[in-house]
Amino acid sequence: VWLRCSALSVLSDKATMLGIAGAVSEYNKTPWGEVKPVEAIRLPLLGAGHFRGHRSLDSIGRANAAAVEAAITRFDPRVELQFMYEPSDVVLHGFLESERKFKSYQRD
Repeated sequence: VWLRCSALSVLSDKATMLGIAGAVSEYNKTPWGEVKPVEAIRLPLLGAGHFRGHRSLDSIGRANAAAVEAAITRFDPRVELQFMYEPSDVVLHGFLESERKFKSYQRD
């Protein structure tokens, strides 16, 4: 089965984010992590680089927000996620929307 490039990119972004958040979450549970926990992760904006092709920043922002939402839902890392570069507010708005949805599920 052939996947469109953008679909494959979204899957790889999600896998990358899950791997990073999972590794930090597990490290923070170790004795070393309890003494000196990772408090923040500085991430690139996944998918926005040279090979982004025809993907819009809107699409990339939504994919990054979905990837982070999946990571915090699965691992619940107690770390701040920071992005190294992002020329618009697309990712910020995507994260705020995901956070709003995530918190509304917790209230129900």
